[in-house]
Amino acid sequence: MTSRFWPDSIFIYYASFALTLFVLLLGPQCPRSSPPITTEDGLLYEPVNYEQDGIITTDDNGNQLIVNRLNVLATEDTTWEDMEIVSASVGGRIVAHVPMIAFYGIEVPASNFSELTSIRNILAEDSHVIVVEYDAIFLLASSDIEMLSEEQSWGFRKLKLPETWQASTACG
Repeated sequence: MTSRFWPDSIFIYYASFALTLFVLLLGPQCPRSSPPITTEDGLLYEPVNYEQDGIITTDDNGNQLIVNRLNVLATEDTTWEDMEIVSASVGGRIVAHVPMIAFYGIEVPASNFSELTSIRNILAEDSHVIVVEYDAIFLLASSDIEMLSEEQSWGFRKLKLPETWQASTACG
């Protein structure tokens, strides 16, 4: 009876150990961060936590890059290619919030920005902010921004129009 009990005890011991190990490995885990993102021009973006919204990170030049699970907000030096790389890493879509003083009252052809964009809506002629998405360009006046909810107006600050975009749209 003793010799029969002993192997069963060992089996139970190893089975419980294996089950504990299985639960630890596959159970709830801390949120994972993406690996560092290096763009073609050498910009390195800090790892982004997939589980959090509203991550604010910077590249090597100290430019802010605001990322959440849905959106990637561009800095003045962020190219479309860079935004696509970062956006793909967080499974989101590109949204760039940049001042638009240079395009006062002008409809900018979407083809000058990207094949992915199209002009969707113009809210005011005195617009100074442009929001670029995969499928839309919205021109927003500062008064419109003040009326937006906190969620809608998130990120509308301290961002300038990239020179490359100014050059590509100036003749538009």
